[in-house]
Amino acid sequence: MGKYLGIDCSTQSMTGMVIDTELGEIVWHESVVFGELTSYGAPNGFVERDGRFFSDPLMWLEALDLLMMQLKNEFGCGEIRGISGSGQQHASVYLKAGFLEVLKNVGGDESLKDQLVDCFSRRESPIWMDNSTRLECEEIDAVCGRGYARRVSGSAMTERFTAAQIRRFMKEEPRAWGETARIHLVSSFLASVICGDDVAIDLGDGAGMNLMDVVYGMWDEGLVTATAEGLMSKLPRLEKSDSVCGEISDYFVKRYGFKSGVKVVHFTGDNPSGLIGCGGGLVGTGVISLGTSDTFFGSLARVDDMGGGRYGHVFGNPVGGWMSLICFRNGSLAREWVRDYFGLDWEEFEGLLLEGDVAGGECDVVLPFVEDEITPCVKIDELIVEGREVFESLECRSLVKRMVQCQFINMKIHAGEVKYGKIILTGGASRNDGIAQICSDVFGCDVVRLESGDSACLGAGLRAAAGVDGVGFEELFSQFCDCDGDVFKARVSEGGLLEGLTGRYLGLLERVVGL
Repeated sequence: MGKYLGIDCSTQSMTGMVIDTELGEIVWHESVVFGELTSYGAPNGFVERDGRFFSDPLMWLEALDLLMMQLKNEFGCGEIRGISGSGQQHASVYLKAGFLEVLKNVGGDESLKDQLVDCFSRRESPIWMDNSTRLECEEIDAVCGRGYARRVSGSAMTERFTAAQIRRFMKEEPRAWGETARIHLVSSFLASVICGDDVAIDLGDGAGMNLMDVVYGMWDEGLVTATAEGLMSKLPRLEKSDSVCGEISDYFVKRYGFKSGVKVVHFTGDNPSGLIGCGGGLVGTGVISLGTSDTFFGSLARVDDMGGGRYGHVFGNPVGGWMSLICFRNGSLAREWVRDYFGLDWEEFEGLLLEGDVAGGECDVVLPFVEDEITPCVKIDELIVEGREVFESLECRSLVKRMVQCQFINMKIHAGEVKYGKIILTGGASRNDGIAQICSDVFGCDVVRLESGDSACLGAGLRAAAGVDGVGFEELFSQFCDCDGDVFKARVSEGGLLEGLTGRYLGLLERVVGL
């Protein structure tokens, strides 16, 4: 028991957090904002060219040095017992054959950026925002057979995932591809840098590549071969997320004052790490993040528990087993649309949601999409006739409540077969009592709201404590994953109405979307 460092490399910043398990407190928490590193010309942490999105791995190295210097100056590094981290999922790093030799000989007098600058076969890393590889997805599907990727990797071939990005790089830059000896994710790359060794990709982040067999935790030869010639030899090994991948390198000991022998637990993706940081790593607890888009996370005991997971993804769960991730594009987009449609403020919106039953007929359900949706896959043009007629036929109180009810009904339908005893809400819209209450009504379980932010970084710190010293996750969740004290319980009075709404909603999906 002691102090553990979590690091998160997100799209726009690199964040560090030290947790103290004896005190049960976060004792240090700082960020380096990438936009402040002006030499990279990336005010939001990335550059965009012709619809493609990249970040500079040298920027990540410079930010890591700056973050460690902040830690040294503001808190000190000598008491840290373990380190883990997370990185934005799907971002990939391409390295030359000499990378490992350079890494093992990194000295404490020069920065990481200056010593590793010549190690990259590709000076830019494609990131999760890049959806430009539809052709490459189709090419891989053509070799493996449509549906193979979903069955094996837990996700359909997805444009932002690593396989399609690798294939495009191989096709467009064959010389640089020939110079590439190792392909890391940002998570395993940063863990390698901290350990001074070529470490494994963990099962949580590896599952977001469209290359891994999620059941057996190994690279799938069919997907790897279909992606690029010679790819298997360029991929690191795969390891469980909760295992130690090495010890901190002399660079960090000499430059920042860490003790020799500090253990490093495998870094993972920001989504698996965020699940842990929200306290949702155990089966039976779901996490819903309510933002511009809404995201549902849930722990799975079995891969096939994600029964309705046609549109979602299965990743490795750092606690063990698997997790689901499903994104719904029309989150706050739809809630704000209906609010503005009736000229309401959020307090009025909340009040309408908290009122009792709304009388309605057979047509009083809506598809809660005001822009193209990805779960299920819907183009908004297909909904103009029926969708807008339903919108316009309902008076204010009905439409506000129906919009939010149908959002959560849509979420529940696609969330799979797990029965949830508790839902943890996070994100800006979670502060709305009406939205929290509707969530409880639809899922039929208790709903609580997370207090702390930076869940991916907190999850990294918790994983360090668990992986290095065997601290139990249930104990860690009780210490660090605080909720605001409010518990929303499902209203019995809403049960019959919601059962009828769910049936009519499924009928509307079948009629309009063809599901």
